[in-house]
Amino acid sequence: MKDTVISISNKEQSHKEKANKIWLLGAFLVWPFLAFVLAIKNFKLNFSKKIILGFFLVYGFTFVVNEQMDGQRYAMSLQTAANTEVDDILKLLSNPYDQRKSVDMLEPILTFLVSRFTTEHHLLFSIFAFIFGYFYLKSISGIYKHYEISHTKNALIFMMMLPWLIPIFQINGFRMWTAAWIFFFGTYQLVYYNKKWFLWLALSASLVHFSFLSASAILILYLLLKTFIGNRTTLFMGLAIVTFFLSELPMEAIRNFVMSLGGGIQERIGYLDESYIEQTSERGDQAAWFIKLASSSLHSLLMVHVIMAYIYIKKHAVDKNFKSLFSFSLLFISYSNIISLLPSGGRFKSVLYILLIAMLVIYYSSIYVRPKMRKLTLLIIPTLLLNALIAFRVGAATLNTIIFFPSLIIIFFYDLNWPVLDWLFELFTIGTI
Repeated sequence: MKDTVISISNKEQSHKEKANKIWLLGAFLVWPFLAFVLAIKNFKLNFSKKIILGFFLVYGFTFVVNEQMDGQRYAMSLQTAANTEVDDILKLLSNPYDQRKSVDMLEPILTFLVSRFTTEHHLLFSIFAFIFGYFYLKSISGIYKHYEISHTKNALIFMMMLPWLIPIFQINGFRMWTAAWIFFFGTYQLVYYNKKWFLWLALSASLVHFSFLSASAILILYLLLKTFIGNRTTLFMGLAIVTFFLSELPMEAIRNFVMSLGGGIQERIGYLDESYIEQTSERGDQAAWFIKLASSSLHSLLMVHVIMAYIYIKKHAVDKNFKSLFSFSLLFISYSNIISLLPSGGRFKSVLYILLIAMLVIYYSSIYVRPKMRKLTLLIIPTLLLNALIAFRVGAATLNTIIFFPSLIIIFFYDLNWPVLDWLFELFTIGTI
């Protein structure tokens, strides 16, 4: 009798899921944005992720190229690639670290392949959105499963923050931020679940953006340390604290080391040039106060949560999978502290934040499970809102207003450059007059 009830329940669940799929697919074909909203509301359904990924494709296809942003370079590279010979791509595949301007592989190959069909940017950015969106959704879905265990309020706050750290708008800087999600997803699967095959996925991030060679080295270092000394959380915490007080690096020694590598890596010596360092520093100083506040407050609050988690797990037995992820997170804090002293190295703080927030979602879902929200978590809500607003403000420059219209309008007006930035923030300005 009990088995019969379970069988009927499973059939009802199956029919319900099938009906939801039909509704979501129908909504997407008629009005993609509506389907996107419904998919987020029903995120736990596997089909919802496919709808969200489909909406990302639409975003990429309607992407507005902004002359002041990186996307413009990708669009121009596509036109240049139309005159590139196949032999040049074969050379790239045979020796990615030859004497070339770029040591990245994925973006040049994609650009070359798309250039065989069109020199318009729409298809290229759709592919960018698909690859970025795939690893973005796989990463968030994996962490969401931990949140579903207990649905605590503490975990919810961090779960809501995760999608806004490096959102889909960042296909504007496709190489760096796609590599970030690939590295995180591979590392998470390897370190937390001990799925060894994912080491290769994490390492492949360096083929998307060369700077992940250093992050890959840290991952390998962690695996070696874990093999020989285990997850020494006290040691890793000590390293994180010591590196926090570093104020400068021996730049000349680093330049000499990079020069010794030769090939395409040597071409990146410009990142260590004194004039470039000064320009990067000036840009940081000129950043708006609220951007500085969002970054510094997020960093500080996350560090406080990490310290509190460290104190708790030193007093209580925790799952070995979580301890592995926590230990690697501590080691990555040290890496972030050091790499941030290099020009453009501060971008790895975003990778660190993904790692820490994912770890904290698991911590508040499975380790420190409390129904009541901590006061410490309440403090992070304004930071969450501020970072989300900044991310959307940046994305509004490439987000095409057409994407909010029904499918028929998108099909005929996809190439109309009408960024949300042109009207949304003007409305706020008018409202405050």
